[in-house]
Amino acid sequence: MDAQLDMRMLALARQVHGDVVPVGAALGTIGDDAERPLAIYEMDKLPGDNYAMVRRTLVEERQSQLAAVRSLASFFAQAWRSPVALDRRALSAVATELSSRLDDVSSSGVLTARFQPALEEVREHLPTLVSGDFPLVLTHSDLNELNILVDGSSGAITGVIDWADAGIQPFGLTLYVLEKFIGSMGSDGWVYLDNAGALREEFWRAFTHYAGQVSDSHMKAIQVARKAGYLLRYGTFYSREHKGAVGIETMSTEKRRLYLEAIL
Repeated sequence: MDAQLDMRMLALARQVHGDVVPVGAALGTIGDDAERPLAIYEMDKLPGDNYAMVRRTLVEERQSQLAAVRSLASFFAQAWRSPVALDRRALSAVATELSSRLDDVSSSGVLTARFQPALEEVREHLPTLVSGDFPLVLTHSDLNELNILVDGSSGAITGVIDWADAGIQPFGLTLYVLEKFIGSMGSDGWVYLDNAGALREEFWRAFTHYAGQVSDSHMKAIQVARKAGYLLRYGTFYSREHKGAVGIETMSTEKRRLYLEAIL
């Protein structure tokens, strides 16, 4: 049978993020073991459109752009304020998996020498991310512009969908999605909006406002986690065995490098 949606994770997502997460129920399966039974779920239909569909419209409305990044900041702050406590064994398992996946980044053939310093920085600071002092949070496995729904008029996030394969990981591994709110991939590489700097500043201002006090040391660790997430997403390939932030399944090596060049 294909991987099933973990309803406990969906319930946790509702607990952390509220109404932007759909209410769901498992209704059973169709078929038998020999025919790979299909799991059936019921989900609320959330309002809004995929961010990818309304991005161009929002670009023309600066206030809507600002509202979008503020709403995204609030989403991340909700996770920051809702850390998940793990026992020593579970924490060790998270650390081991992340270390192994960084090995996958190194051996994937995607990284050129240009990206090695970023990988080395993440490896050096990985113990901080899994020390138990840095928040471990519910982490969406594929947080992108297709899985985020927004109000096309206001820019506010109205839904976050596709919580299959969500996991518990250090905060910040999915911050790569911020780049999708302030730029896009062009034919020759990543292109930032002309006001991308202001939008980025507004995101972090709003995040610290919603999250409450964030120490300088934690903010530095967040930036390391952000780089780690970028490396995992574009420097590795999707595997059903992994939970939380995962790699892209189908993308050329050349395009992966273009994404990495946008931030590293």
